[in-house]
Amino acid sequence: MEEVAVKLRAAPSLTGRTTAFIPGAIVAPAAMIGFPTDGTFDATYGRGRDSMTLPVIVAIGRPTDASTAKRLAGYIDGSGPESVKALLDGDDDDYVSCDGVRVTGWETDVYPFGGVDHLVCVFPLEIYGPGEG
Repeated sequence: MEEVAVKLRAAPSLTGRTTAFIPGAIVAPAAMIGFPTDGTFDATYGRGRDSMTLPVIVAIGRPTDASTAKRLAGYIDGSGPESVKALLDGDDDDYVSCDGVRVTGWETDVYPFGGVDHLVCVFPLEIYGPGEG
């Protein structure tokens, strides 16, 4: 989770605003890494590969602020300095703790943080690595 958070901190708007856990309070924009939501053992024969889904949650801003839509566009873009996909997708030598990470999509919602509603974008990450360790 920390390794993913480090990569997200490269986004100009998320530097100093990204945690490897879900904090009790935030100042948007902010990114946080949730706990794994599901996993698969033995994706290939003989314990060759396991995988899990890890949610990345980006709190963008108040849904009523005009700047929130512009920020959202940068995070869901497939490329660019704010693109979550461009920042996190990787394999081989990109990650130490696993063989690879792939951002598989995104979904928006409104979550309350500290009593304030924020538009959030949840990015499920498919993380995979060797089954034996």
